Amino acid sequence: MVKYFAPVQIEKMVNEVYVVLGSRFYMREEHDYGIFQKVLRDNSIISMFDGSTAVNLHALILQLRPIFKYRRRRQDQTMMEIAARLERIFCLTQPLPPFEPQKLELFGRGADDPLQGLEIALSQLQDLADVDGEVLEKLRYLGNLVWEELNALDEQVTKGKFEFGHDQSPELFEIAKIYCTLHAAACCLHFWLYNRTVLGDFFGRGEWLVLSLHRLLRTVRPLPYTISETYGENAIQELLRLYREQRLFSLVPFQLAQPQSEDKAHANAELQLQA
Repeated sequence: MVKYFAPVQIEKMVNEVYVVLGSRFYMREEHDYGIFQKVLRDNSIISMFDGSTAVNLHALILQLRPIFKYRRRRQDQTMMEIAARLERIFCLTQPLPPFEPQKLELFGRGADDPLQGLEIALSQLQDLADVDGEVLEKLRYLGNLVWEELNALDEQVTKGKFEFGHDQSPELFEIAKIYCTLHAAACCLHFWLYNRTVLGDFFGRGEWLVLSLHRLLRTVRPLPYTISETYGENAIQELLRLYREQRLFSLVPFQLAQPQSEDKAHANAELQLQA
């Protein structure tokens, strides 16, 4: 799912950026935006290599029926096991289990913890009391929309007369795309729930999560643009802060390498030549 979803989303983002840049995106060399040409060119080939977009969707289609069959057969013990795995997967303060490469498989045997554990996340949202009421209300509403869309896909795959061999219909590819979008939404929700007290005030408030879920779900169903403008403004201010502090535009804002001054760069070059 990631091999399909991440490259496609990044391509969309880069294409939106060059629309904003206008004619400046053509400029190279001694111009602030010259590097954008390289980003645009290099990024365009990612979704073609190591399995193209269509190949990755095809691989997911082959697993859709087992995934929904596994989902319908879950029991209390299964949900407890999923809850434990979700915490290990998403909580940044949890130690990672030992890597056991011999357990790696090409197929997930129907398991998909983020979406099959969505009820766990929705239950956690109901129990929260230390989050702004408006934000929490929107998160519960958007989380339930993800749940509704997942149930609708379950119904389509279970009752639809699809051929899951090598000759799939275009409709199955669309179902796979929606499933990837819902998976991304569930991952965002789990990540916030398990880390909202450890990644700073902006992350913990959850406004970014409202924006993310709303943006993802708009690609699945029509949604009104009723999100508070304050959420967007606060997100912009956070991005500006990360830019000033030279940190990665990420929910986990890693420090980027500090650029060298021109004098220091020349001194390092001379030292390398002398060595």
